[in-house]
Amino acid sequence: MNLRISSGIQSKHTTQPAIESRIVERAMTLFAAALLAAALGGCRSEPPGVKLEASELIPRDAYFALAVDGKAVAGSPIAEMLRTASVATVSELDGIVKAAAECKVTLEQTHFLAGYVDENNFVLVVESPGLGKLDRINCLDKAARKAAGKPPVRIQYERRGPVRIAKMEDGGWLILLNENKLAITGSTLLDEVFARIERPEARERSALGKVIANADRKAGILLTAIGTEQLYSDMELPPDAGLEVLTMGLDLAAEIQAWVQLEFANEGKAKELQAQLDEALVELKDVLPSMGLDPAMADSLTTRTTGSQVDIGVTLTPKDLSTLGTLLMMEE
Repeated sequence: MNLRISSGIQSKHTTQPAIESRIVERAMTLFAAALLAAALGGCRSEPPGVKLEASELIPRDAYFALAVDGKAVAGSPIAEMLRTASVATVSELDGIVKAAAECKVTLEQTHFLAGYVDENNFVLVVESPGLGKLDRINCLDKAARKAAGKPPVRIQYERRGPVRIAKMEDGGWLILLNENKLAITGSTLLDEVFARIERPEARERSALGKVIANADRKAGILLTAIGTEQLYSDMELPPDAGLEVLTMGLDLAAEIQAWVQLEFANEGKAKELQAQLDEALVELKDVLPSMGLDPAMADSLTTRTTGSQVDIGVTLTPKDLSTLGTLLMMEE
């Protein structure tokens, strides 16, 4: 008995360092596992996202922006015409429209704002209920690829600051701002966009962003531009034209109201344009039929100059708008 006890005691004493070593080893293993779990848990957890206005992401050097109110467009008499024209311009759009329907993203609940520096450098912000959730984005990508006859791929997300981002096939970046809002931008603008996302103090609106935020008139489709050299080049304006801000809108009701606001550097430039418009209106009614447009359009056209701002308005039928669109495309 004593031997066995003695042997037991002796065995216990001789194995004590080994036991302590295993305890330490086990503790370290558990500690490492806990750190790993915490790290993995942080990757799996949803980032907090960021709440900001779309106009706060308009790039510093952007010179024109296009805003679309999906609800106004979807309920308009020209909805199908716009969809057909858009699909003809962007071949992939038809598949995107079908994917949106399959993934329960409706045009009626969607708002778009795009700010352009040039055709390759822009920021597009899209807002719609649930659009920024991973399952919704994955659904849209899968459905759009299927419609285009492309094989499915797994989107590789990474976390940057408070949001998720993913590299797109064309080199651009998808940014999930929050559960209802996303942005798409190119690599050259990514750092500027993230400065605005991560630092509230960096969200002072750009010159174009301020124009958009302060617009006193809303529209289903709104185009806003500031008088940069690029705008002057696009519009073939002389350097001394004095145009500072151009805003064009379409109010999409049964009768489509098209309007233009032009803000000039001074009242003199505004009066010059008003005089040119007055002269053109005299001949407009006779010219419209040759363009395939209703002469009654001339009767609905109004112009007004207030200080350095000129306002132009006209009522259009869906047929008139379609004809104007065709004429503009022919000029291009």
